[in-house]
This record gives sequence, structure tokens and C-alpha cells, in this order.
Amino acid sequence: THAGGFSVLNQRTKQIETYHSHNSKLNEDNVYSIVPVGDGTLWIATLSALFKFDPRSKQLQLFEKEIDGTPLRSKRITLLYRDTNTRLWMGGDEGLTVYNQADGQLSAARVIPDSLPVHHAFVNSVYEARNGIFWIGTREGVYGYDERKGVMKHYTTANILPNNVVYGVLEDTFGRLWMSTNKGLSCFDPDTEKFRNFTESDGLQSNQFNSYSYCRTSSGQMYFGGIDGITT
Repeated sequence: THAGGFSVLNQRTKQIETYHSHNSKLNEDNVYSIVPVGDGTLWIATLSALFKFDPRSKQLQLFEKEIDGTPLRSKRITLLYRDTNTRLWMGGDEGLTVYNQADGQLSAARVIPDSLPVHHAFVNSVYEARNGIFWIGTREGVYGYDERKGVMKHYTTANILPNNVVYGVLEDTFGRLWMSTNKGLSCFDPDTEKFRNFTESDGLQSNQFNSYSYCRTSSGQMYFGGIDGITT
């Protein structure tokens, strides 16, 4: 939550237990992203630090360094993403970094060359498509990165993207990418590199969507949240 730490719901007892800076080791109460480590524990990101949380022992561990002692580069973390290689992607207003995970420890992963501008963009989302290409939504458009070829493409309003603030990126059954922005919802075909844009007149909740508010269910249904509700 924003300004409220994070909460754990016990699905058996229906009780909710909340962790915040006054009753735990959390250094602040702004928690924007939670992803699994892979061993039953969870990565918890605040605006100023990274923690590992063990639901069984209810213990929080602060992570400040890589396994070799190098300080973590990411600080103001608003996004965590775990890819199919179990690497941990961290994003926020200070850019993007990627780490390998091994035995609950982190080490820098040189996935994207440091020279590429996405490292310094305000990153809102990361999505790994079925073909292995990573799509990175930022406040400066969306980037598509082909790791195998080492090629990155950048799409903005110059390519008919409706707005350069891209909040969420999801993939449909046909491999098309759906992107929520500050000016509607856009459907992108990676094969033709063309966008089809939708606005309020098409039935959207609003033209303005929101951060961290997007989800694709196992049945393929997609949800995008904005300032006036949810579009599905």
C-alpha cells in the first residue's frame, strides 16, 4: 500500500496482519511491489530499500548489497519483476537494473547494455512476452528489447503511440500487446509495428489509466485500472 506498509491475509482464518515501520524492520510505509524469490520468501520493495520477507517466520531482512559486497544500485524502487530466468528486474524513477538470483542472494546481470537510455528512464512496468522479448513501459514511451539479438526499439507518440506515459503492458492470445497510457488504451502488433488506439468513446473507464493497475488472468481476461474504475 501507499503509506500503509504491506498486509498479509490468512485465507483460512480471514485475519489480516499488517507490517509497517512501527511494528517491523520496514524503514518506511510506501510498499509498491512484491514478488516471489522462489524459495517461499518474497521480495518487498519500498521507495528507499529492498527487503526479503519470510511468511513462515514473519521476519524481514534488509538487502543493501550484492553477494560480492557491491551496494545495490536501485534505491527508489516502485517496480519488481521476476522473469522466466528468475532474474529480478527493479525499476522506478531512477531507472532500471537487473539482478541474478542465487540462494537468495543478488548479483548484477548485464541483460541490457548500460549505454542504452532505458537504464535512466522512469520505469513503470516490465513484461516478458512469450517470444522472449522484454517490453518496458516508461514515462518516455515503450521499449522493446530482444535479448538474443541485443536489439532495442523505442516507440513513442511519433510512432502513433497515444501517449508517452505507458503504465502497463500485457500480451493477448495472438501475441498483440495492450498498453495502458495517459491517453487511452493501445493495442500494438509487434509484427507490423502498428498501434490501434482506444479512447473513452470506445467504452474505456477514462482516457487516463494508473500505475501498477493491470492484470491478465489465466483465462486470458485483461484488466486495466484508471482514475474512473476498471476497463476489461
